[in-house]
Amino acid sequence: MSRWGKELRRPMTRHAVRCGAGNADGVAPPDPPTHPTEEPSQMRNSFSLAVGLALVCAATASAQQSSVLPGDYDLRGTYADGRTTKVDLEVELERNGQLKVTRKAKRAGEKLEWTGVGNPNGTQLQVEYRVPTSSAGAAGRVSGATGGSVNVLRAVYVISVDGRTISEDLRNTTQLAPEDGWSSLTTAGTRDLDHLSYGELAANTIPHLFEDLVGKLGAFGPATLPHEAKQLRKDIGKLRIYLDLFSYAYPRGMGFDPWKDIRDELDDGYEWMGEFKDLFDAQGVDAANAVYDPAEVTQLRDRVLGWLGDFTRSGHLAFVRYYLGHPKKRTLYSRSKKDLSRYYWGVGGSKPKKSKTGLENLASLQRALLDAARDELKEVVEIKDDELIVYEEQESFHDFRKALRSTIKISDEFPEIYDEDASAEILFVDGVVDRFGDINDDLIAHALAVKRGQNNKADDIADRVEAAWDALKKWIDQEDVDDEIHDLRKKVDH
Repeated sequence: MSRWGKELRRPMTRHAVRCGAGNADGVAPPDPPTHPTEEPSQMRNSFSLAVGLALVCAATASAQQSSVLPGDYDLRGTYADGRTTKVDLEVELERNGQLKVTRKAKRAGEKLEWTGVGNPNGTQLQVEYRVPTSSAGAAGRVSGATGGSVNVLRAVYVISVDGRTISEDLRNTTQLAPEDGWSSLTTAGTRDLDHLSYGELAANTIPHLFEDLVGKLGAFGPATLPHEAKQLRKDIGKLRIYLDLFSYAYPRGMGFDPWKDIRDELDDGYEWMGEFKDLFDAQGVDAANAVYDPAEVTQLRDRVLGWLGDFTRSGHLAFVRYYLGHPKKRTLYSRSKKDLSRYYWGVGGSKPKKSKTGLENLASLQRALLDAARDELKEVVEIKDDELIVYEEQESFHDFRKALRSTIKISDEFPEIYDEDASAEILFVDGVVDRFGDINDDLIAHALAVKRGQNNKADDIADRVEAAWDALKKWIDQEDVDDEIHDLRKKVDH
């Protein structure tokens, strides 16, 4: 559990910095590190974190809205007169919270480069390009302008819910030469992932996921029931996965590691949200027939609410937003293996390389994970039918399930790493994960029944697990699961 996570229910005055309150710059100064239980190094870390929050608030004081738009896009479209065009679009988040848009295209052999800025509004952005007219010459038409004779071109950009596709609606309001031959242009396209560096790939994916999660966290409240928390837990886990995938792109602070602290916070939220939703899963019924102990629900829900309250504090949220939105695009940072998930970069001796693109690095990781899953499979099938129910015997079972599950997560998020014909193998491996997941649900239910003293129920579940594990091992042998995993590995393209 992170240093922040251990104190989630305590007023966090050492770290809390409210944007928009305090001194003349709109930033509350950080409180001195006076917590009596902290060692000097922890006190320095606390103060560094508070200062970091203050600096981020200062940088984002004028930008209360965030955006999922930053990234690089390949667009294609058609002018009103039927001509086609191809556009390279780059959207960057400025320190003042505005978005800078650089639009590159070609027309009759001439390179066009327009720049503009705008304030994001959720998934939408309006930008005004001011482009010098023909009197300025070709050299003068490559960037924005503030005076003289200019064409005013107004664009509206809208990004899809999944953050992968974008549309452009461009209107020519002046139609002065050389832009006198058209009045409107529409384009659409996708984020360009194939040639991005490891850090650029992080910048093109993580900010969107963070904003998506923040928008969903508000749905969890004092009346939320366990069965209503399943999807939110998956969303927390998804962002955590991306932090694991791109851990080497984020820098350390002076005396503290923001990446590790944020990841640990997500880990706490994922764990506690999981314990809460397990109150439903352990019953093995649909939501309409679920019965809960009110005291048990309240206790576990209050812990989640405490985590939510701390994670979504305005000052803290501003810090996390800024940090996750600025991975280093051309630098890789060292990471201690103990801080890495062994189901991602913690597997074997895997590390990303600067010489490879982001997708190439993820492909290398995928191959390492599939190799690790095959190694674990050799051990897991040796577990006897009546031993899987024993907690101490479950390690290889969970290691195999989680390693293989990680490969499916990567497949879902970055299908570009595969040949086009890998869908059958991916579907099969996903089915293996589901079969192990069904038994895992019973293992969770068994542990909960034992905890509650429901011995008869625990015995029934144990019998069910024994029979299911015997059947699954026979299926693994019949279907030659090891060979299927190897076939999938061969389809990793990059």
